[in-house]
Amino acid sequence: DRRRIPGMIATFFRLFFWTILVAAVFGWLQLAYVSTSTREAILVEDNHNGFAHTLGPAQDSFLWNRAAPGRVILHRVDVGPRVLRLEHKKGLAESEMLGLDDSFYVQTDLRFEFNLDSDQLLGLFRKLDEPDWERLNDYLSVRLKYFLERRFADLFEDQRDLAALEATLYEYVSGEMTADLNTEFAEEGVRFASVLPARIYVPDAALYQRILADENLILSLQRARL
Repeated sequence: DRRRIPGMIATFFRLFFWTILVAAVFGWLQLAYVSTSTREAILVEDNHNGFAHTLGPAQDSFLWNRAAPGRVILHRVDVGPRVLRLEHKKGLAESEMLGLDDSFYVQTDLRFEFNLDSDQLLGLFRKLDEPDWERLNDYLSVRLKYFLERRFADLFEDQRDLAALEATLYEYVSGEMTADLNTEFAEEGVRFASVLPARIYVPDAALYQRILADENLILSLQRARL
């Protein structure tokens, strides 16, 4: 019956409209709903209002402003436990001046296990070279090397300390270092759980003393650098 056709067309368009509307609402709800895993946090950045808030581990939220394309940026980060491996070397007092090779440098290979405090993520994020959590390890490596330089200077003040330096370093790294790191990084919210010395190398004290006592060898090393 031709008289029924307009009604069927109207019904079709009503169903089509409601289908599109329900799909749009469902898609928007999916986009707006944000959640984190048990070891993840999110810094929520609104391009109009700046950083809005932080979602900690195992939390969720509806971000209604995600309906506007590109307005909200989610900076996800693994809060840990995280692991960072760091190799570092420090020359003895005359190592660099005389151009001695790496065998006359104190060398360490340390494994750091740590967590990030979700309440302090924004302050830490703003200290990165770029607004990207991929730069976190670079930032921590620089800070840790600066920390190690200062601690090594405290532990090795004189050539007479060299003979016992390896044992001193192992004892410090396995003991007090974790507490010192937590004090050093307190404002950034980096919480160190442990530090493991994968390798610690200290130059041979007797050989180093012989080189310093050999004036002819020192002169030849200095000429070689000119």
